[in-house]
Amino acid sequence: MPKVLTDLGAAGGRIAMADQGVLLSTGRSSAVVAWAQRGIAEVGVASVEGWTLLSPAGPSRVRFPYDDPVRALAGRPVSMGMRPAIGIFRVGQQTAVTLHPRGFRREVRWIIWTPGEGIVPPAGLLEADIADVVASSGLPQSRQAHASAVLHRVLVDGGGVAAEVVDAVFETLALPGVELFSEHGDVRALPGVRVVAPREKYAREFEKVVDELVRERGVEEGTKE
Repeated sequence: MPKVLTDLGAAGGRIAMADQGVLLSTGRSSAVVAWAQRGIAEVGVASVEGWTLLSPAGPSRVRFPYDDPVRALAGRPVSMGMRPAIGIFRVGQQTAVTLHPRGFRREVRWIIWTPGEGIVPPAGLLEADIADVVASSGLPQSRQAHASAVLHRVLVDGGGVAAEVVDAVFETLALPGVELFSEHGDVRALPGVRVVAPREKYAREFEKVVDELVRERGVEEGTKE
C-alpha cells in the first residue's frame, strides 16, 4: 500500500464513511477463489455482469499494520489467471484505482486521488495510465477515448470528496459494484455470493514474514543509532 494512501487513510476515523473496496477480475471464479484462499482476510466472491467481483467480507487474520482488509486487498497482486483486473477503493479521504495488467509480471499499478490535489504520485510504486485502465474496463473501443477524457477530468480535479470520485469512476467505466460503497453495502448480500475464508497456513506464513521484517528493521534502526 502506498505510504501516501496509508497515512491519509489512517485518518478515516474522522469521517463518517468506512473504508471500502471492490476488485473486479476478468478471470473465472475458480481462479479467484483459489487466490482468495491464499489471502489474509475473508472476501465475498460473486459473478456480476461478466466480472468476478471481490470485496472484503470479514476482518484480517493478521495484526497491524496489515490488519486492514481493504488496504490488504488493494495492495495484493492478483494471479495471472485473474488479469486484467481493476480495483476501486475508498480509504479515508482518498480514492485509489488499481490496475493489474494482462501479462506475466505480477505488479499493481496505482492512481491515487486526494482531495484538494487530484492525482498524487504513488511514491515508490508504479503509476497506472488512465487510458490503460479504461482499455481494461471492457468498454467498446469506440467509447474509450471519451471515457478517458472524462476520467482524466474527474481525477485531476481535486474538488469534491472521495465518495463522489468513486461514483464517477464506476459510472464512467460502466463497472458493477458501486452499491457496495453505500452505508449499508454488503458483499454478502449479492446474489450467488461465496464467502471465501483464507487458509490458516497462509496467514501464519504471512505473520512470520512480517515478524522477520520487523526484526530486520529494528536491527537497522539500532545500527543507525
